[in-house]
Amino acid sequence: MKRKKGLFTLSNIRFLNDDGLLELYEDNNLSGDLIFRVQDIEEVVLYKDDPVNSFKLDELHESTKKLRKK
Repeated sequence: MKRKKGLFTLSNIRFLNDDGLLELYEDNNLSGDLIFRVQDIEEVVLYKDDPVNSFKLDELHESTKKLRKK
């Protein structure tokens, strides 16, 4: 398989932090977007709903709790 080259941007990034909590990749200094090289990515999964809604409240970092659907 030939490896593709190029760049792409991911927005609205959520990640599991060192404490195992789902956190936003965004703060006063970071926009929440990251640029990747295509060859660095093995798999991208797109969810129909925000992953924040599939985690229990105690599994969410403070940054993601505000996004949780009521």
